[in-house]
Amino acid sequence: MESTENRYAHLLQPIRELTKNWDIDVASELNDYLEEVNCECSL
Repeated sequence: MESTENRYAHLLQPIRELTKNWDIDVASELNDYLEEVNCECSL
């Protein structure tokens, strides 16, 4: 008998691919943004 994971793999694959789009380091991105804003404010 086929395992549940294998049976629905074709349905789950698009969802897994979408989650990769949202795999970002939020803390790093916010830090970069704050540095950019601070540089612009000090001009």
